[in-house]
Order: sequence, then structure tokens, then C-alpha cells
Amino acid sequence: MLEKKFRILTTFLLSLILIIPQTTLANELTTENGEIISRFSDVKSSSKYFVEINYLAEQGFFEGYPDGTFKANQDVNRAEALKILLLTSGAVNKDNINEYKEGSEFLDIEDNAWYAPYINYAKQAEIVKGFDDGNFKPGENITLVTALKIYLESYKNISYPEEFKNHFADVDENEWYAKYLRYADQFDLMEIYPSNSIYPNQTLNRGDLAGLVYRKIMSEKGNIEFGKATFYGKAVQGHYTASGEIFDLNKFTAAHKTLPFGSIVEVTNLANGKKTQVRITDRGPYGPGRVIDLTEAAFSDIAWLGSGVIHIQLEVIYNPKDEIIEEIQNPIEEVPPLFS
Repeated sequence: MLEKKFRILTTFLLSLILIIPQTTLANELTTENGEIISRFSDVKSSSKYFVEINYLAEQGFFEGYPDGTFKANQDVNRAEALKILLLTSGAVNKDNINEYKEGSEFLDIEDNAWYAPYINYAKQAEIVKGFDDGNFKPGENITLVTALKIYLESYKNISYPEEFKNHFADVDENEWYAKYLRYADQFDLMEIYPSNSIYPNQTLNRGDLAGLVYRKIMSEKGNIEFGKATFYGKAVQGHYTASGEIFDLNKFTAAHKTLPFGSIVEVTNLANGKKTQVRITDRGPYGPGRVIDLTEAAFSDIAWLGSGVIHIQLEVIYNPKDEIIEEIQNPIEEVPPLFS
């Protein structure tokens, strides 16, 4: 009888589903079982930024080297970063950028340089100012705050939050870059380290830049979070969760700080592209940069338990206070409870 009721409720719930296009890797990058095929020999499953690099390569925003590598750990300079940020923001495209080949206002930019059109456009659009000595210094490594400034200014329609969501240990909230960090904090564009630091003046490598760009693109969906996930299990097995439900480490449930109980989220391991869906029944986690605690069953569905902590993308696909916005799939074992 219970099984019959479950099937009826499930059929009713799925009949309400609104299916919208997935903002995931294109089919050409996946096998029949959904496994991502890397485009680069040195970007393997378990590599940091595995999903991000392959997604952006498929979109044509990132290119590898003739030997088939990507070199994610290679520092990216100001000229390279500027080109990528302008193209991915839509500020320019490869067809119209050559209109800006000549007439640089910077002393160190020659008209025949490959990056001249991008730098000239950015200067005319007041996206960049350069240095006090009249140079742009295209070969210098780019920092996180400089990349954020260029990227967000490229959009022209950004509304900046008044306050930080997190108050980082190493951020002076009165600095010139504070508004860019507030936006990045609001939409989880930056990695938060265990010390609750973001290292605003860190230089970026090609992988870091891919991570920043990917997060901005995905954040535009409006129901995406980024951060770290871990798991909990035997220590609390059989205890009550914050929702009043008994915790079972073998079920696909999770803890989240704010989502209503009964919400269903899809969690993607960004190191391999594996996905799982879980129902929110508990509160937490509270460590810096952590956004969800999974049961052992859910964590092991997308990562080796020995990983401990993984970088993830979290997408809300069902919120009992709003509406179903994605297709609910296995391994959700129960109809979401109709309470919050």
C-alpha cells in the first residue's frame, strides 16, 4: 500500500515538472553514461577545474596548446586574461574586435600586437586605466582583484551589493576593489580558504581564470551556489536532524544553511563532473567556504570518501516554497515532504 502511494505521489510530482535547458557540458563532451571526456591530456578527472576548463573549451572561450595540453597551472598575464574576460562577458566578439587595432593610448602597446585590439577597446570603454607611467604592462601576471574588476566592468549592468555576505579575514572592506569583492562574494565567484581568506592579490593561473569565468556564467541562472562539500555519517547515525527527521547515512539527504527542508538540490563534483541529487533535511555546514554536508551515500556517489572535502556546484531543482525548476531524477528515494 505504501509503495503504491509512493508511486502515485511520484507520478503527480513529476507531472508538475518544468523542464528547462541544462546549463551543463554539451553532449559532445560526454559518453553515453554521462561521463565527461576531457579535451586536454593534462586535464584529467580529479584535476582541479576539470568541469570548468572543459565547459569553456567546448564554448570556444579557452584553447589548449598544439601538444594537446591546457597547462592549468601556468600563470596568466594581463593581456591573455583581458581577452578572455572581454569575450566571455560578451563585451566584444572576434568579428568586431579588429575595429580597435590601432591608436593605443598606452606607451607599451604596439598596433601589430595580437592583444592590441582588446586593450584598446577596454581603454576606450573605461574598463581599464593602466598604470601611472602610461603603460598597460600586458605581460605582467594578473591578480584576482584586477581580473574581477575587468570582468565585472565588462558587463556594464552590474548591480553591486551594499554589504559582504562573508567578512573575510584578509579583506580591507574600504579598499578600491571592495565593491567587486562584494559582488563576487554574493555569487560565490571566489574560492574561500579554510582560514576564511580569499587572498585578493593572489596571481591567477589558467585554471583559476577558468574557474572564475565558469562561476560567473553559471551564476546567471540564479539558483546556483559554489563551494565545498563534505559528508557526515556514523557519528550521528540515528540522531534527529534539524527537520525532525531521523538521520540515515544510507539515504540521499544533506544539510544546508538556509534552503527550506524538503528542497532537492543537484550537486556536481567539479573535479569529475559526477552528479547526485539530495533532499535537504538538516542545517549546516558552518566552516568557511562550505555550502553543503552530504550523507556518506550521497558523497560516495560522486567522490571517493577519502577525499574528505570536494569543490562542488549546487543547483536547486525543487524548492517547496517556490516551484520545480528542473527534472527530478534518481537517486531521490522519497517524495519531498510538504513542509518547510
